[in-house]
Amino acid sequence: MVTIDGGYVQSVSYTTQPVAGTNNVDLMDTTGNGVTFDQQPNFRGLVNEKNEPRYVIEMTFYPSVVVSPGSVTVNPIPGGNVKEFSVELLPVSAPDQANPIVSVTSHLDNNNKPLIDSFGNTQLPSPLGRLRFIVLETFDSL
Repeated sequence: MVTIDGGYVQSVSYTTQPVAGTNNVDLMDTTGNGVTFDQQPNFRGLVNEKNEPRYVIEMTFYPSVVVSPGSVTVNPIPGGNVKEFSVELLPVSAPDQANPIVSVTSHLDNNNKPLIDSFGNTQLPSPLGRLRFIVLETFDSL
């Protein structure tokens, strides 16, 4: 299991800062409130003026520590707003590469919650350099 405070994750960055009180441990805590972003004044939608995703969380792993993920689990919280997301995986050999080796988009499960339950037959990068979590759609379109 990859942990934020256990020596696996070198850094975490956000394209939009989370609300006060949210910290990096909330990314891995399955019993907490998760990560919440403030609504940005004067902005509506999930992309910025450059058509780039507004809500992206990127974790950079220490080199050669994370061999390859078996799965990525997202635990939607009650009242959560994320309807669709993607996860991008990048190898250590190209940490600044813009295009991921693997990009998987979620689907809604039987309880109407976003889920990635399999990477399919995709060749996962090993060792893993970075993981990006990108919000693609919300239930309220904000």
